[in-house]
Parts: sequence; C-alpha cells; structure tokens
Amino acid sequence: MPDGNGETTLSPEFQWSDDEDDVLVSNMVNLVDEGFGFVGSYFLGGATKQEVFKMKEEAKAELVNRKTVKSKSSTSSQMQDGLDIDILASIVRDKLKDDFQLLKASQKPFFLNVNEVFGVVQECVGQLASISADLHKQGASSHIATANRRPNVVNAGTQTIPDPTSIISDAIRFANRSSETAPASLDPSMVFPDPTFSLGLTQEGIVAPITNVMATIDSDHEVSDERDAEDSREEGGIGFRISKRQKVRTKSLMGEYQCDKGFINRARKAVADAIYKRGNTDYPAKFSVLLERMKTPFEISTERGNILSSDLAEIVKRATQLPTKVVDVMVFHTSALLQSPSSSAQQLSPAVFMDTHFVSQFTKLYTKFSKSSKKDTFKFNVPLVELFLCLAPNQNAVRFYFPFYLDKKYWVGICVDCSSWSITILDCNLSLRTDVMMNKEVRPFATMFPYFLKHVGREVGMRECKAMAIERPRSIPQQKEVTHSAISTVLFIQAHAVGGVDACKCITPDNLDSYVERLLVTLYEASVGPL
Repeated sequence: MPDGNGETTLSPEFQWSDDEDDVLVSNMVNLVDEGFGFVGSYFLGGATKQEVFKMKEEAKAELVNRKTVKSKSSTSSQMQDGLDIDILASIVRDKLKDDFQLLKASQKPFFLNVNEVFGVVQECVGQLASISADLHKQGASSHIATANRRPNVVNAGTQTIPDPTSIISDAIRFANRSSETAPASLDPSMVFPDPTFSLGLTQEGIVAPITNVMATIDSDHEVSDERDAEDSREEGGIGFRISKRQKVRTKSLMGEYQCDKGFINRARKAVADAIYKRGNTDYPAKFSVLLERMKTPFEISTERGNILSSDLAEIVKRATQLPTKVVDVMVFHTSALLQSPSSSAQQLSPAVFMDTHFVSQFTKLYTKFSKSSKKDTFKFNVPLVELFLCLAPNQNAVRFYFPFYLDKKYWVGICVDCSSWSITILDCNLSLRTDVMMNKEVRPFATMFPYFLKHVGREVGMRECKAMAIERPRSIPQQKEVTHSAISTVLFIQAHAVGGVDACKCITPDNLDSYVERLLVTLYEASVGPL
C-alpha cells in the first residue's frame, strides 16, 4: 500500500532487485559485442537430436493413449449408467434355456420322419424301375413281332437310336393301361386332359379317328397301329371336354395377338365394304381404266374445290407431299361416302369431317384465347362459327375429324370425341415427333374446342369446358415414307369413323395401294361418271 509520501513499501520477502550484476552474463555480452566466434562445443548440456526425436514419438504415443483411455472410460461410464451386457446376456440365457432344450428334443422325431419319407421315395423309385423294365420287355416283343412279319434292313454301325414307331406305340399302350387302372375317385378324363385355350375356343368338335399315327415309317406299322389305336379308343372311352373358361378376349392378349392372314384379309375386306358400300366391285379393273383416262388431262369439281388429273397422278405416285386443296377434296369425298344418301336430317352421321381451312382459322385464335382472363366469355369470330355450322349441321354430332398439317412437313389425323372427351391423334410417323411435342401442337384443340362448342350452342354436358385428354395410339400402322402421310391420314380418318383404332390397323403399307385404288375410283365416279 502507498504510504503518506506516495511510495509503496513492501515486506522484505516480497522485495527483489532487477539490477543485480551477473559476471557470467556480463562476460557473454562482452564477447558478443567483440564478435567472438562461438562453436557448439562451448555450450554443454541440453538434449541431442536423437533425444528430441524420441521425445516427439513419446508425445504422440501419449496423445493416442489419452484418446483411448477417454473412449474406454466413457464406455464404462455408459455401461454403469445403463445396462451391463454380461448381466443382460445371462438373463436372456436363463430365460431361453428351457426353449433350447425343447427344440433339441424335438429334432429326434423330425429326423425319424425324414428317414421314413426317404424310405417311401426309395420304394417309389423301385416301382418306377419295374415299370421301365416292363416297357423295355414290351418294346423287345414288338420288335420281334415286327421282324417276323417283315424284316427291316438296318445298318448296325449307323443305327444308334431306337425305332421311333415302337417308342410311340409303347407310350400309347402304357397310357391306355394307366387310364384303365386309374383310381375310381379320379375323373378318367383328367388322367391325360386335353388342352384348352384362353381365346374363347372349345373342343366341342368331333375328334377325328387316330388312323395316321405311324403312317410315315412303315406300311405294315400303319395297319397294325390303326388297329391298336381303334381298340384303345374303344376301351378307353375318351370323352369330350368342354372348356368352362370365359369366352372373353382380354385386351392385353388381343392387342399383340398375331392373327392368321385369312382372318386379317376378311377383316380388311369388312372395313373396306363398310366405307365404300359397293359390294363385289372389281376395283383393280376400274382403276386400270382410270389410269388410261388420266393420260388425258381432265378436272374434278367438288364443293371443297377442284383438282386436276395430275393431282390424281401425284396421289398414285406419292413422291411428294399432297397440297392442302387435294386433301380437302379427299376429306369431302370421305364425308360423302360415310353419309348415306337416304339419311334424313334426324339420322345424320355422328361423325363430322372438317377441312384444313377450318383448322387454320381455329388455331390462329389460340394466342388471343390463352391470354384471355375470362375464357367463358371469349368471342369467336363470326366467319369461323359460320364455317363450323356449315360443315357440321348435325346437332347430335359427337366426333369431329380433320387433317392437320404439321409445319408443312407431314400430315396427321385428329379426332375430337365428345363422348369420351378425348382427342385421338392418328399418326403414321410416330418417330418424327415425341409425345410432348405432339401434345404441344394439339393443345389448342384440347383447351379451346370445349369453349367453342359451348359458344356455338352444342351440348357440353357436365364437363364444364375442361381440357380434353390427348391420346396417341401406338398401334396405328407406320408408313415407311413421309410423303405417304397425307393419303394415309385420309384413309385412317375413314377407318376410324367406321371402326375405331382397330379398323385403322387394317391399313398397312403392304395394302395401301388397294385402298388408294378404291378411293380414287369412287371419287372419279362420284364427280365425273362411271368407269
């Protein structure tokens, strides 16, 4: 504490002096000032390099030991705070001791049962061996009888496989004998059941007699085997088995089912007759006459426009894409084909066929329509409404067809179906555009057409102008050339109008020419005159 003079006074044990002289330190300072050359030998004591390295290693080891000790101590503390593993193991062992003894005792009868089963299996194997020996004996006796009737010249050096006739005959006899000795509790017809089919087919028909089982090997075998087959059939009493399965063809099976060519040809003829309704008309002969007339220029006039004989030649060749005026004439002719002349105003076709002019005017409004905040009150222009009412006079129409020219590269068919509230794309070149790209192109029809139907006074039902679903069937036959898309689109529209997507499957690249012949012949005769 400071005294009255402001100086601090301390007790002697707490006092020290910073200015005490040290002779050794003074000599060292003087030598440094004089520039004396010091060497290592002057400084004695301290640690060598080996000792320093050893100390570093010991420090590292000590650090590792500290970490290990900490982890062990923490584990032990946890065990002290929680449960001891040894105590827990002893408790579990005492609890399960009786169960383990019971399991050990139950193993003995299990192995006894296994031995009994093994004995039964050995007995069955012995019975199969005896049956096999009987078959070999019967085969040998049949060989001897056959050799006595008619010797066969066989080269012993090349004959390594038993006679197939004896193998088949032995199998038939053994099957008949097995069916006779079948237990009474089993159905005789289930010993060797006849196959059934899941395509709705049954086996109600008359079973043909088995008379040609061995007819390809030997004539003597043929006579004897016919007699044996008749005897076995009379003794066995083979009955007819009728399939009880549902005669409903599943969609997944029929989707990829490959039909016979004859069935496919009948289906194609049925589709063509449903479109053209002309009976047994010789279209190839009439088409030959039309080709001769096409050498002289002429013009075909319709309500949708006029086309020249050169346009018909382009349809036949299909070297380039058809122009829109030709496609419009084909669509107008399709409408005339599918609309019966005797139909009244109340019996109009439920399908309506639009032209490319309507498609062009309709898609131009989509930009303005998409920006409209109140789509229910969107006003469609008067020319578009008048064109629609002219093309679709039927108030009960539910399907609207029109061709769609994508970027002036290839054609697709569009079907707007109000009954299923969906849009079907009839595309014969699926590889040119992905589903996402195609949906973007067809989106104006899916979102705007419901509001357009409501605007023109057509029934929308309970849909509340919701966007239509877009479908792009993969089962539509694909064309090899893009230039075939225009005429294929027209033909797909015709087929879909009479039979849906399944009818479109009949128009394939191999029979496209025959449908083109029918289309051009009927167009010429409807516009110009008979051929």
